[in-house]
Amino acid sequence: MVNPNSKKTDLTCDTRLKDVAVLAVDRNGDSRELLKVMLDSSNAEAKVVSSGKEALIAITDFHPDVLICDLAVPYMEGYDLLTSIRQLEPEISHVPAIACLTAARDEDRAATQRAGFQAHLAKPIDPEELITTILALVRVHKH
Repeated sequence: MVNPNSKKTDLTCDTRLKDVAVLAVDRNGDSRELLKVMLDSSNAEAKVVSSGKEALIAITDFHPDVLICDLAVPYMEGYDLLTSIRQLEPEISHVPAIACLTAARDEDRAATQRAGFQAHLAKPIDPEELITTILALVRVHKH
């Protein structure tokens, strides 16, 4: 029997991220796969890569509406990746960015804000929180 009070979200027919392009970068294969499933299930146009170097290449071709960035990506830490993105041409450099933190302590959150991330999510990422955070950033960025 399904508990009606459960907070579990059924993403199988969620269309809230339709027409939203999301670039996600995460060092962990399982995390990448989970992000891809969550984004695809919400009808986002998703591209998921494993390193900062791949993200820099992908962002110039893909032009995402939102960037999701694990802070411990290989070859280029998340902070350095965001700094490099902010130096690209204006139509790419202002992409709203979400930092993914293994431990979301107050000092970590403050550091991500100082670095230029607009939002942060603690791992493991909650699908509903992911979707609402993306939607909030897209709304603010497009206005």
